[in-house]
Amino acid sequence: MNRFFQRVFFVIAIAWLLFALLMANAARVQNASLLQSKTLFVAIAGSLFFLFAAFKFKTEWKFRLFMLVFIVVALEAALQATTWLGLLPGINTKRRCPYARVYWTSEGHGNSIRNRYGWYYPTFDLAAPKRIAAIGDSMVEAVEVDRTRNHAYLLQQLLQQNSPDWAVLGMGTHGTAPSYHLDVLEYAQRHFKPQEAIIYISLGANIRETSLALNRVTNEYIYYDLDAQNHLVLNPISVNHRAGFIKNLELSHQPFIYCLPMLFTSHCMTLQSVLSVRDALGRRRELAARVAAEAAAAADPTKRGLAELGLNPAPFAVNPSDDVKLAKAVLQAELLRCKEICDGYGIRLRLVTVPAFPPAFYETQKTRDWTMKIGDYDYLQPERELIAFAKEKNIELLPLGNYIQSKKMSPEEIRGLYFSNGTGHFTEQGHRLVAQAVYEAFYQTKHL
Repeated sequence: MNRFFQRVFFVIAIAWLLFALLMANAARVQNASLLQSKTLFVAIAGSLFFLFAAFKFKTEWKFRLFMLVFIVVALEAALQATTWLGLLPGINTKRRCPYARVYWTSEGHGNSIRNRYGWYYPTFDLAAPKRIAAIGDSMVEAVEVDRTRNHAYLLQQLLQQNSPDWAVLGMGTHGTAPSYHLDVLEYAQRHFKPQEAIIYISLGANIRETSLALNRVTNEYIYYDLDAQNHLVLNPISVNHRAGFIKNLELSHQPFIYCLPMLFTSHCMTLQSVLSVRDALGRRRELAARVAAEAAAAADPTKRGLAELGLNPAPFAVNPSDDVKLAKAVLQAELLRCKEICDGYGIRLRLVTVPAFPPAFYETQKTRDWTMKIGDYDYLQPERELIAFAKEKNIELLPLGNYIQSKKMSPEEIRGLYFSNGTGHFTEQGHRLVAQAVYEAFYQTKHL
C-alpha cells in the first residue's frame, strides 16, 4: 500500500511540475512576468509538496492525503457532470483561449467551448469566398446564449439561404471598445482575410469606455487621445495593455502547447467555482461602493437603477460635458481609423449602433409611440450623431435604436430583447432581431 501511495503522489508531483513548465513557457511567449503569476508558484509548491509526501510521509498520512485527493477528483467529476448538464448555478467562466470552457449563469445560460481560435463561436468557415468579420464587445461575444444562437451566426444562416458562399466570423470580446477593434481588424486581416467587416458599437458602454475620465479604469484598458490635428495618439498608460491584448489574440495561432495551461484552468470547474465565488464577492463590494458614490443621484428617477447596472448616463445628457464631447470625438476618430484600415485592405466596412434602454425607459414609457428623451437625457442622441458622422464619412451604418423604433415595438416587447429586465445583453429573441435587421439593412437581395 505504501508503494502504491508513493507512486500516485510521484505522478501527481510530475503533473504539477509539467503544468508549471507549461505556465512558464506560455508566460515567456506572452512576455508576461513570472514573478506575478500566482498559479505558477502554486504549481511549483504543489509539485514539491507531493514529492515530499511520496517519500517522507508515513503510511497513515499518505492514506489521508490520498483520500483528500480522491474527494477532490470526485468533486471535480460531479461538477463536470452538472455543468455539462447545465444544472450548476452561480458559476461563470469565459476565459479566452482555443477550446476554452464557457459556462455563464449571470445572464442567460451559455454552456459550451470556444472554437480553435479562442472565439465563442462555431468553427470558422475559412473556405467560404465571402467572409464577414463581426467585431464588437460582449454584445457580439454573447456568452449569455448558445454559440449557435447569437446574431452573427444567425446572420450567416440568413445569408446562406441565398448562397453557400457566405461565412460570418463572430469575433466579440467582452470588456472591449472601438479602441480594441482597431487591433482586431488588423488581426482579422492577418489571419482570415475577410471581404467585409461589421463593427458593433454598444452605446451604453463604448462612449464611456473611450474616455479615461468617464471610465475610471487606468492601466487595464486601451485609451487613445487626440493630438492638435485631431489624429489618434495612444495614451502612454495603455501601451502595455494594448501589447498584451495583441499577444493574447496571436496566442491562439501559436503552437497549441502554449495554450494548455489556460485551457486546463478554464475546464477545471473546482477552480472555476472558487474563482466565481471570489469574483461575485468582489462585484458585490464594487457595486456597494458605486451605489454609495452615486447615492446623491438616487432622487432623480431618470438615473434610478443605473448604478446597479454599472451604467453612466453622462454620454446621453442633452447638454453633455466637455469630457463627454471629447469621448465622442475620440470614438469617431477611432471609427474613422477603422475605415482607413478597411480601405487599405479592400475590406467593406459597416457599422451597427446598439442602443441601451435604461430602467427609467420602462418606468415612463407605456405606449408604442415611445421616446428615449427622458428628463435631461436622450438615449438616442449619440446614435443620431453617429448617423450624421457616418453619412459625412461615407460609411454604411445601421442605427438599431432607430430600427426598433420604426418597428413600433412596445416597451414590453423591447424588454424581451434584453436580459436583466430589459437593460442587459441580448436574449435569443434580441439576437434574432439584430440578425434580421443587419440582413435587411446590408444584405437584402438588391445588395448581394
